This record gives sequence, C-alpha cells and structure tokens, in this order.
Amino acid sequence: MAEKENSAFRLYRFVQKMVEQKTSLPTAQVLVSTFGTRTDANAQKQNAALAKVMFLLFDELDSLVSELKQHNYTKETIDSITAPFDRLSAVGLAQPWPQNREKFSASLPVLRSVGDSPNVLSEDAAAINNDALTELSKSVEELRQEVETSELP
Repeated sequence: MAEKENSAFRLYRFVQKMVEQKTSLPTAQVLVSTFGTRTDANAQKQNAALAKVMFLLFDELDSLVSELKQHNYTKETIDSITAPFDRLSAVGLAQPWPQNREKFSASLPVLRSVGDSPNVLSEDAAAINNDALTELSKSVEELRQEVETSELP
C-alpha cells in the first residue's frame, strides 16, 4: 500500500528529493529539477515550473501549518518546518544549493515525525496499491514523452 498521504509527508518527500541533490546549482534550479523539469529545458519552461512548484510548496506548507496550529503544536516545531522555506526568497533562490541544503535537511526529521503522528493530520487520499502506482507512473511517463515529441504549439 502507498504511504500515508498528508501535507507533512508530501513536503517530506519533496524535501527529501531536494536534499539528495548534491549540486552547486542555484537553489531555483534544484527546485525545478526536483519537480521533474529537465535542467536543459528552455528558460520559459523552467520559469513556469518554478512558479508552479513555489505555489504548490507554499500552499502545502500553509495547509500543514494551519493543521499544526489547530493541534497546538509549539512555535518551535512549526518554525523548524517553515524556516527553510523562508530561504526561498528571490535572493535565496539564486544562492547555490549547498547554502540552503542544510536547513532543508534539518527539517526532514520533524516533517517525518509530524506526518507519522497518529490522529494529528488528516489523510486526504485513499491508499493506492503498488500495481496501480506503477501503472500510473508508466502512463505519466508515456504522456510526458508524447507531449515532448508532439508538434503542437
């Protein structure tokens, strides 16, 4: 069965993929490539992907913080999750990833702990078995390749 599905786990998985990148590229580039956009994509695609990933990340973060406040989590716990995201300003996005990586890495244990806490965060998705996930991944990859090779504007 699939992992729990809540705001903390979605952020945890994305941050984990970010932290795994040991590159000196700008932080914005790490976000874009973690999101699945190729690093050799044109500037327009990269800018669109960056805008989308920033919207999704901060929307998810707002949702998580709201739930944590409802469950009376301490300011320290909430700040340990939000602090790395505060670094995603215009200046922070231009900084080399190693300057931000450590802060994001430090948030992983807290995100995992919060995500695992029973009856704290609402599960907002039904469990999906591994076969369905594999089939979905295959379909998404086929669609990506079809769109890339398409001659449509």
